[in-house]
Amino acid sequence: MERYIGLDAHAARCTLAVISDAGRRLKDFPVETNGQALVEAIRMIPGHKHLVFEEGLQSAWLYETLRPHVDEVVV
Repeated sequence: MERYIGLDAHAARCTLAVISDAGRRLKDFPVETNGQALVEAIRMIPGHKHLVFEEGLQSAWLYETLRPHVDEVVV
């Protein structure tokens, strides 16, 4: 079971969108922009996780924080 996670990062709040391997949008939800909240949100998603987010001011921090909790990260 593959899950593709798109992360839109902002200073106070991020939005995660979870897509199935068939391309169906499963859920999207806001998460506070802090490491613990983001890790908990990612860990609640079942299956093999592929995370995608755009390069920006927080991208290095997001990569370092979330890389251990997903199977793949694309920035």
